[in-house]
Amino acid sequence: MTKSILIVIFFGASFFTSAQLLAQKTDDEPTFFTGLSPVILERNAAEINFINNLSSFWIVTKQYRPDIATGFLVDRKRFTTAEHILRASYGFSKNKRWDLGAEVKFAQARLDEGARSSPFRVFSNETVDGISYRNLTAIGLRVRTMPFIKVPELTLQGTVYFPQKSFKSTEIELAELDAQNVKTGLTATYYLQSGANIYFFFQGDWSTSLKSTEDNRTKHSPAISSTMVIKTGGGQLFIFGGLNYGMTLQQFSDGGLYSLSKALFGSAGLFYQPTPKFSIVLSSQLPLLYESNLRYVEFVRESYIGFSLGMRSLL
Repeated sequence: MTKSILIVIFFGASFFTSAQLLAQKTDDEPTFFTGLSPVILERNAAEINFINNLSSFWIVTKQYRPDIATGFLVDRKRFTTAEHILRASYGFSKNKRWDLGAEVKFAQARLDEGARSSPFRVFSNETVDGISYRNLTAIGLRVRTMPFIKVPELTLQGTVYFPQKSFKSTEIELAELDAQNVKTGLTATYYLQSGANIYFFFQGDWSTSLKSTEDNRTKHSPAISSTMVIKTGGGQLFIFGGLNYGMTLQQFSDGGLYSLSKALFGSAGLFYQPTPKFSIVLSSQLPLLYESNLRYVEFVRESYIGFSLGMRSLL
């Protein structure tokens, strides 16, 4: 049962946290995106991103009990995670074909016995009904490239994250903070502009969580998403909405993949750019569909709360 709960926590940490990022060109006309920039940095240009994500939901466990009328003892808990990402990128290419970035992740997590407790208890040290964990969880490297010079709308990104942990870290703490495994990812983004005020973004992701001593099963998380962005007013404010469909697959020793869960999320938000070199984005996520193959542990879709706040500065 504990292992099944950890699988649900993994899904929550890896898929529910949908980071909305920001970028724009160096001139006055912004290029907005979610998840990956279609704009490669010019040589010697740099950018700083600071992204904050919070997600919270109920985990329901069912334990078979022949001594009670329903046959099952149902227990509800609230799991909340907050992730803070500081990312720096730098342009090295003379022809703007690629750039490099590095990032650090700091996470907070709490599994609360009181399902109706506040998600914001994750930021406190209160130990009643649960323990809040917090720590530096990963250091990452990324490369972003435009593979075809005649197709500037297509951008690829590769990432690798190395988990960070202390000698005092427990299995539960590492699982809740999502700091057990080396993770790799490949992302492709294609964007279109319709008229002067509407942008469309299409994205495909495949991330892999490699097996480790704490988690001996490799897991894969493929996802596809689409987003429409509308420019309003004088071009400083944008509104957007999108859909994201993803799943979590667990790999067995024979190479086969077993589907653990799948979900469809909707997102909506605002993007504000007061100056060409600084921007802010606020977004929320809502699960529209969720299916799990775990028999005795499930995520309660209606209980989900998720939002992201990001800031970006071009140096």
